[in-house]
Amino acid sequence: MRVTRPLTLLLLMGSLHSLAAPVTPQDILNLIPASPAGQNLALSEQQAQQTLNAAQAALDLKVTAGGNYSLNTTDFTSTQQSGSINLGVSLPVLPWGSAFDSLKTTQRNYKAALLDAQDARNSLTSKLISGYYSILLAELDLRLAKQNQRLAEVQLQVVQQQKNQGTAAQEALLQAQQKLGTTQVNTLKAQNALDAARATLSNTLGRPIPEGEYTAAVLTGLPERTLEAWNALALSQRSDLQKAALKLEAAQDALNHALEDRWRPAGTLSTGLSSGAFGVDVSLNVQTGVLSSSASYAFQDGGPGGYKFSLSASIPIVDASQDATIQANQLAVQVAQATVESTKQSALLDVAQKYASVQVAALQVKNASGALAVAAEHLKVTEARVKAGLSTPLDLTSAQIALAQAEKDRTAAEVSLLTANLDLMNAAGQTYRGGVL
Repeated sequence: MRVTRPLTLLLLMGSLHSLAAPVTPQDILNLIPASPAGQNLALSEQQAQQTLNAAQAALDLKVTAGGNYSLNTTDFTSTQQSGSINLGVSLPVLPWGSAFDSLKTTQRNYKAALLDAQDARNSLTSKLISGYYSILLAELDLRLAKQNQRLAEVQLQVVQQQKNQGTAAQEALLQAQQKLGTTQVNTLKAQNALDAARATLSNTLGRPIPEGEYTAAVLTGLPERTLEAWNALALSQRSDLQKAALKLEAAQDALNHALEDRWRPAGTLSTGLSSGAFGVDVSLNVQTGVLSSSASYAFQDGGPGGYKFSLSASIPIVDASQDATIQANQLAVQVAQATVESTKQSALLDVAQKYASVQVAALQVKNASGALAVAAEHLKVTEARVKAGLSTPLDLTSAQIALAQAEKDRTAAEVSLLTANLDLMNAAGQTYRGGVL
């Protein structure tokens, strides 16, 4: 009875930890917005949005007001005063103007910034989920290590009793002591591994993680898709492909702009009307695409009114610098096109490799489930043998620990499958939204 009493409490002692409140992966993901990493992502998105807003505002109407006043004297006995006030407005109207070019560039940069933020958020999410299950597996390892240690303690007690009764040799006692020492070392290693897993997750999140039991079921539910379907998603949604396409678009725009500038005249069209002290002018800069107008009033008499019209223009005939720019931009387009194709091939290869990893991980889960079934059957047989007096309570405890080990191994296989699934989602440009995959 002195031997069986600790055996009946062996696994129950490991369950005391379950009194702690459970922590789920979603609980960890919910902390992202308040974490330093999450806040940095939000700030980068806000900064990109503000830059885009500024570029869009550059296309709006601009209004300016001004004036001047002067006082002239020749002999300090007579003075002459003059002055005027004016109001001016300007608005970009031609699509090739610098304001429109700046907006296109900013829009591309904005899209690229959002893609970068999405990649960073997906990477952070994957790391946090992986970190959560690293803690879960470390807790299972620690629990198994403690169970093996307690089993070794009981086995040492049995051997000591047998030694006192003269039925066990000194060698058996030394071996039992050595086994206990090994399990104590394994328990310490498992505790250190758990502490390291918790510290790693906290460091990834950038803040303390919740205290509690990390024992949530492994996330499942990835949609069944063929490799071709995953490839189609990747080609349409992968961020690196989208950013390569944006660079090609920028290179093509730069080439088109250079070709248009090569023969577009640089000129200004202006007209004006004045009557007495009042005057109105309107001008259009053909090169910058800005239409501007101004109205002025002079304090002194401006004389008789009138109308004026002017046009100035120049057309580049020979310009080696612009020709060289066109050639450079043509080469840049070719490079960008090649980059798109190479990125596409790399993406398809990445998806194929991740897809194969999922298939392997799924088989490993199947094999681990088979091993678990074997361990469960072995436990049933051992229980029956103990009832029949053919096995000892120690054999039963060993079978229980073997079953727990098999359960842990299957959980580890499921975590590996989850990691492979997340990697495949990222390779296909998909974003994890929480809950099931």
